[in-house]
Amino acid sequence: MAREKKVAPATLTGQVVGTPGYTSSEQARGQVSSLDRRPNVFSPGGILYELLGGAKPFGGEGDLETMV
Repeated sequence: MAREKKVAPATLTGQVVGTPGYTSSEQARGQVSSLDRRPNVFSPGGILYELLGGAKPFGGEGDLETMV
């Protein structure tokens, strides 16, 4: 008989997950209640910007500075 294995969740509430240069501002600020389709367009837009422009859309010395 097959049984479901208990697995710990992959993410924790309140944790920032994602690549800072391609994370929408709503996600970076933790405003999950205001998330809709726009963040799904933001990340590919950032990738397209980098492909066409040759530079990342946001600069920063580290992940935290990039998110700010």
